[in-house]
Amino acid sequence: MLIQKLVLLLSALQITCCSSGSELMAEVPSYTGKTLITYYNYTDNTNPNDASSYPAIDPMTSLSEYQNIIIDTPLWWSQMAAIMQTYLFNYGSQMTGKNIGLAQLNFAIAQTTMNKMYITIDGQTKSVTLVDNAATQKLIEKLQQAPVTVTLNSSGGFEIWGALGFSLPTNDQQTTAQPGDVILYNGSNICLFYGTNTWSYTRLGKIEGLSESELRTFLKAGESNISVTLSLTSNETAIRQIQNADDKTGDYYSINGQRVTKPSHGIYIKNGKKIIL
Repeated sequence: MLIQKLVLLLSALQITCCSSGSELMAEVPSYTGKTLITYYNYTDNTNPNDASSYPAIDPMTSLSEYQNIIIDTPLWWSQMAAIMQTYLFNYGSQMTGKNIGLAQLNFAIAQTTMNKMYITIDGQTKSVTLVDNAATQKLIEKLQQAPVTVTLNSSGGFEIWGALGFSLPTNDQQTTAQPGDVILYNGSNICLFYGTNTWSYTRLGKIEGLSESELRTFLKAGESNISVTLSLTSNETAIRQIQNADDKTGDYYSINGQRVTKPSHGIYIKNGKKIIL
């Protein structure tokens, strides 16, 4: 559903616009009149299942009384959501001479606001829900620069652990760690638990969706020199499946997010994964 919000003049708002050629010029426009924020969201997906190039939308309020317009939209495989394309196609002529701002969200920052981190071991990636404390905030800052790979070893029959290579702020408390817990120990060591142990730790987060048995397998319990990569992206963009070209049931989408009713040979999106027909 496309939602429009009317907002009073935002004195601190700065909007950038483009100049001639390929050079980007930043300027602060003169803020007169009202400001309109237009954004789009659709539950679980950026595009509904019947998305086409310009799907129909309900009539919207005239833009004549607004001087400043901010547009905020999700992307679908690097393309603007189809419904927002319709909005701009239908109402673009009314935006002539107005101050336009197009919101852009860096993926790493988006992941940060969701309090997610990812752990990759031997090609398998699992998500971690982070707690909000000084240690995780500093860790996120570090991971925004680049993923961090550490070498961990099994210890005590309940964890794999090792040095991060840098220190994080501590808030140690007597804690009984549970399977799946991600813990900071002594400020510079990370511990990934597949069992339980009580000690003075700083909690970082928890690995999601794995049983204790599955955690032992994923964390390579009992092994040494385990390479573990911490990152803010899931690295799930690779093609995971090669499908028989004769099987064309279900919904297929092109790389730019448009549904394909009669897929032929090529790369498509099905059930959230890239496949080859």
